[in-house]
Amino acid sequence: MSIQKSKEGFTLIELMVVIVIIGILAAIAIPKLFGMTAKAKAQEVGPAAGTWIKLHQAYFLEKGATGKWTEVGYIPPGTYTKTTGTSQSAYFKYESGLLAGKWKGSNAGKALGNGCNADKWVAELTAVAADGDNPTLSWTGAEKACTDLTPNFNDLGTGGTLPAL
Repeated sequence: MSIQKSKEGFTLIELMVVIVIIGILAAIAIPKLFGMTAKAKAQEVGPAAGTWIKLHQAYFLEKGATGKWTEVGYIPPGTYTKTTGTSQSAYFKYESGLLAGKWKGSNAGKALGNGCNADKWVAELTAVAADGDNPTLSWTGAEKACTDLTPNFNDLGTGGTLPAL
C-alpha cells in the first residue's frame, strides 16, 4: 500500500506570474511617487512668497514705502539669520531680507527631483514704491524643468508686473 503525499505550495509558474505583476505595478507606481515627492518639497515656496507679498502690500499701504523683512513683519520658513537677512529650510534658501522690497527664493544646493536640479529654481520678487495703493511687483522665475513643481508661480508669468492682491 502506498501513501501519496499531498503537495503544498506554489508552482514555479505561479511564483513567476506574481513577481511579474509586482514588477509591473512597481514600474508604474515608483515614478509617480517620486513626482509627488518633488512637488511636496516645492510646496513651501508658494506660501512663503505669498506671505511676503501680502505683508509688504499692507506695509506699503500704511507707510507709503517699501520695507525690509523685519519692518514688514515677515519671517521666512526655516532658520532665519537676522544679521545676513537669509533663511535656510530643508530645500530652499530665502534671501534679500536686508534690502527694502526684495524677496528671493532658490533651491540653493538642493535638487528637488523630477529634473529640477540644484540651483535651477530661482524666483525673485521686487517691490518698487509706486503711486497708488499697491507697490509694483515684478518677478524673474525658474528654469523650465522646475516650473512644473510650482504651478502657482507659473500664474505670475515670465516677468513684468504682478497684479495687486
